[in-house]
Amino acid sequence: MVDFWNIVQEIEDKGASVQVLNMNLDTASSQGRLMMGVLASVAEFERSLIRERQQDGIERARREGKHLGRPQMDEQLKADVVAFVQAGNSKPATAEKFGIGVSTVYKLVKESS
Repeated sequence: MVDFWNIVQEIEDKGASVQVLNMNLDTASSQGRLMMGVLASVAEFERSLIRERQQDGIERARREGKHLGRPQMDEQLKADVVAFVQAGNSKPATAEKFGIGVSTVYKLVKESS
């Protein structure tokens, strides 16, 4: 919410005001500032609820032993990628063949050195 008011203040410092036309709100009036504050508070509250639900979901997944994050590449696939590049194939062709990103190919080759 602080960011919102900083942006509003920056706009007002330049001689303008924030207007929400479809809601008839204007920060130039006391009533408009009050309503903008209420709306900003509701948005901040909603964001904190989303964060809480996200954390609850992550904790539940951990308790259930589920893997969080990207799936790990198995060691055999890593070795195959490196061998394919070392056999003289280009890194973009290797990435396409194995269905991985070019940056991943570069990373695997570098790690194998």
